[in-house]
Amino acid sequence: MTDKISIIVPTYNRRELLRALLESFEQLVCSCEFEIIVVDDGSTDDTSKMVDGWIKSNPGLNLTYQYLEERSGPSHARNVGISISSGNLLAFTDSDCRVDSLWAEQLYHFLQKNPSLGGVGGKVLPVNRDIISRYYTMHKLLEPPHSMINLIGANCMFWKQIVVLAGMFDESFVIPGGEEVCLCYKILAMGYHFGFEERAIVFHDYRKELRDFVKTFFNYGSGERNIIERYFPLYLKFVNPPERLKNNIALQNHKAFLFYFFKHQLSTVIFYERPFLKRKQLSLKDYIAFQTLFILVNISFHLGRGTITGVFRKRFDRYVTENCIDTPDRVNPADFIRKLRVSRDNIRTILSPGESMKASVSFVNFSDQFYMPRGKIKIFIDCNSPNFSISEIHLPEKLIFYPKMEYTCFFTLKTATIEGNYTLKVILKNVSENTGHQLFVRNIMITSHPPHFNAAIISSSFPIALHPGEKREVTIIMKNTGEDQWNEKSNVFLGAVDDTNNDANRFGPRYVKIPDTCDVLPGSEIEFRFIICAPGDSGDYTLKYRMVRENVASFGDIFECRIRVFHEG
Repeated sequence: MTDKISIIVPTYNRRELLRALLESFEQLVCSCEFEIIVVDDGSTDDTSKMVDGWIKSNPGLNLTYQYLEERSGPSHARNVGISISSGNLLAFTDSDCRVDSLWAEQLYHFLQKNPSLGGVGGKVLPVNRDIISRYYTMHKLLEPPHSMINLIGANCMFWKQIVVLAGMFDESFVIPGGEEVCLCYKILAMGYHFGFEERAIVFHDYRKELRDFVKTFFNYGSGERNIIERYFPLYLKFVNPPERLKNNIALQNHKAFLFYFFKHQLSTVIFYERPFLKRKQLSLKDYIAFQTLFILVNISFHLGRGTITGVFRKRFDRYVTENCIDTPDRVNPADFIRKLRVSRDNIRTILSPGESMKASVSFVNFSDQFYMPRGKIKIFIDCNSPNFSISEIHLPEKLIFYPKMEYTCFFTLKTATIEGNYTLKVILKNVSENTGHQLFVRNIMITSHPPHFNAAIISSSFPIALHPGEKREVTIIMKNTGEDQWNEKSNVFLGAVDDTNNDANRFGPRYVKIPDTCDVLPGSEIEFRFIICAPGDSGDYTLKYRMVRENVASFGDIFECRIRVFHEG
């Protein structure tokens, strides 16, 4: 079968913007046959006359214009386009965009090379340079998220058969916002994934009025609210909602959740957005404007989403009741505990005799099931010595584990007074059957004379400037200036410094291991060689690295360098 692309464009009262899009289609170059389908959702601005005139002026382009008598929203308009399409590939863009001449070609070739993907998205750049257009672009708000759990309707392409099997667009989304996200969740649930082709470019003509900007993000929030209401299990499976703050406290105490939520939002402004903007070397006027827009985005989105009014918790409670999740013996505890995995902990591997420490262990529900323990599951911290003292760990009586939920247990660990090596085990036990499932094991050294680790920087090779997306091999040579050797068994490696002003994680690996066969003796040196890749945003970045002993501490000199990322020209 020969491939054919159906380019579908929903529109409503955007005659002149649509004209600019159609003019960009005139320059479209693609090795694959394509058709253009414009679905007019009841425009009253003579869009039909403009399109009729364009069709007569461009008889060589295959364009179908479909006028809908009653306005029903972009989801219905796109579904109409799908129903009359003749291609086996569906490309979508919006009527306030303009496409690059190779836009369809780049998306098509990406799917050709990756036929197992459900779809592919591309890059969105601004038509204008006003403050709102620059904000969208700086934060990549109309590009797929790094997690690639959804594509953006302004720039994407799917295999038609997959879209049809997923049920197409949900027409309950009557205002723009969330409909393409919902479709992508349904496609993900079918087992497909998405790709990103940065060379597939559309140019977006963003609305410049602040009122429209706020309304857009309110609509995005409303779209997510609709997904919560109608596709709750899918939402939990693919999204990390703010309600997971502080051990899912939103499900227990909404007022407490709001306190932590606003605290988290404030921290995001201070520790993420402010450093991010400072790297952009903005004028004071632009800095204040971008900071204000960031705050407005979050306020309007969460008002639309219903975060403040507790929509998520209400929907959660309703889902629990509707599906009888709190019914005793609904899920076998023995089966469920095998689906839990430890996600992180803060138990150190070297402790002093008799030391008392506040410890925590977090585990995640990797099943697709909901489960209410009701006291049937208990957590035990077991050690091969009676000299260890561990406080009891109790799960809340009404706690409900939902898919992907992470729960953190806090306890006090008092070590043995006798020096030596000990084994600590975290075990989940089914109380009714007295059976257990071991989650993880940690070897602990109790000593009054902990190993002495130290390190000094000898040399490095890092560039001072890179273009976005450019890769470069770099090196850091460290000298062991301590008293103990480094090797893979001692859990020593080079790691990115845990610092809010460190951008190392955006450039490359979070840590670089010592080779298995290598022992770095005191006084000797080791070269760490790895690849970094510049992020897509221009600006000045700071990278910090330091030697780390896993679950113990960082040690030695901190390597720090600055790299400027800039676009050519």
